[in-house]
Amino acid sequence: MRQALTDTFGHPKEHWSMTEGTNSRPRIDQLPPSWYCSLSHSKGLVAFSMAQFPNGIDVELNTMERNFSELAEQVFCPRDITLLESDPANRKTMFYRIWCAKEAWYKALPTEVQQNTRLKALSYIILANARTPWVLYEGVHQCHQISLVACERPRKILINRSPTGSGHSTAFYLSPAAGASETRLP
Repeated sequence: MRQALTDTFGHPKEHWSMTEGTNSRPRIDQLPPSWYCSLSHSKGLVAFSMAQFPNGIDVELNTMERNFSELAEQVFCPRDITLLESDPANRKTMFYRIWCAKEAWYKALPTEVQQNTRLKALSYIILANARTPWVLYEGVHQCHQISLVACERPRKILINRSPTGSGHSTAFYLSPAAGASETRLP
């Protein structure tokens, strides 16, 4: 995160102080008030997004076996469950796509809206088919499903691979760099 902040704002890494809250976005004391950030991590992959508009990011290791039907009943809306069950051969892949998109969307919501929103109320189908003002970007990196949701189309999505203190991780961050072409992750 410090490297992404340094690259964007030009301050040395030591300039940034941050606090990771429980079940909330990280607090970065020196981040200008017009900027938003989101953080996710899963089994060796760190994903961090920041932009001058609300955004959320989520990453999950997509090789883990789970009781997908039971989890879906708890947090997916009926249309998303139908989508999940429609292709048994790709059920695990679809579960992680839906799960990460819903988590990223939830993280992008303002805190006061999050407090009154259940994951079950957010529909992957509505988000993926652009029937909401939010924009979904999704992709896979080294057995991790990654979803980014933003209220505007970013001008650029930067992917930065940098070492962390505990080994090598990959950091993904969103930057509104001028003149960049729009790219949707596959």
